[in-house]
Amino acid sequence: MKQSFDELGVAYVQDAVFGLLAIDLVLECQFLRSDFTGWMNSKFNLHVNQHQQLLLMPASLKNALAHAIARSWEHGLAVTFIKDTQAEHDVPDQKELVIIGLDNLVNQHHSSSIITITPLMIHIRYIYKH
Repeated sequence: MKQSFDELGVAYVQDAVFGLLAIDLVLECQFLRSDFTGWMNSKFNLHVNQHQQLLLMPASLKNALAHAIARSWEHGLAVTFIKDTQAEHDVPDQKELVIIGLDNLVNQHHSSSIITITPLMIHIRYIYKH
C-alpha cells in the first residue's frame, strides 16, 4: 500500500525497508538508485503538486538523494525526514529544501574495521507569502 509523502508515511516506508532481508535490501537500494522517480511513485501516493515537483527536480539532485538514502540504509542508518505541510500545500515556488549530509561520505579507517557515515537529514520547509 502506498503511503502519504509526509513524516508518518516516510517513517512507515523506512521501517519497512529496515525489516527487509539482506538480499531484499540490496534490491530495494538498487531500485532507488536506478530510478528515484519510479521508486518514489511505487512507495508514495503523491499529490499532483508533489508529482510535478518530482518530475521537475534536477536529475543530479535526484541521483544524489537516491545514493545518499540508499547508502544510509545499507549502513543501518535512518534518514531524518521533516516536512512542514500537507501535500495539497506543496506549492513549488514557496518551498525550501534543506539537506544535511547529502554527500554522505563513508570514512573507513585503514588501521581498523571502523566505518563512519554522515547522517542524512531532509527538511522540506514552506515559506508563506502574504
